[in-house]
Amino acid sequence: MAAQFCGIVAVGMDWNVTTDTVRRGMPYLTFLQPRDTIVLFMSLFGIGRLIGTPLMLKISPAAVLLIFGLGGIVSAAIAAVPVSSIAVPGVLGLGIALSITWPTILGLAIQGFGQEMKLATALLAIAGAMGAVISQITLWAVGGLSNAAEMAIAALCIAVITYYAWACGKSDASQTNRVVARNSWFF
Repeated sequence: MAAQFCGIVAVGMDWNVTTDTVRRGMPYLTFLQPRDTIVLFMSLFGIGRLIGTPLMLKISPAAVLLIFGLGGIVSAAIAAVPVSSIAVPGVLGLGIALSITWPTILGLAIQGFGQEMKLATALLAIAGAMGAVISQITLWAVGGLSNAAEMAIAALCIAVITYYAWACGKSDASQTNRVVARNSWFF
């Protein structure tokens, strides 16, 4: 639930700074409206899903989430740089990295739940919704944060997700080793 919560908080932080960062980093694109930068962000978000989903056919979903998580931490660090022209690729790259978090965390979390899958899915959806609500209320209450502070929060959230992916991958590997060891007795 913590990973799902953090995934939504990170997306919210990235959305909050995307328009401002792109406008400051590319002032010569005077024709860009805020809606254009959100369309750009969502397009990259979709591209990230189109890249991440087929990768899961080749490598484990936990490994894909780990790779995207590490890329997200790097992107958030770049986006936190005060020079906006440098921050633009970081903000947009973070959108790509965050694209697979929600469905992949959900899939990894409910794996093997059987009849309890509906309850588990509901709790994960609530955790995501709470991430959105709490982060936005907090930003409103404090009057907003600097772009660098919001990217620091996003990096921390991505670190939680990356740890979750690593733990899931480690768990998958240990289960595979147990199955191989158990089956090797038959050969």
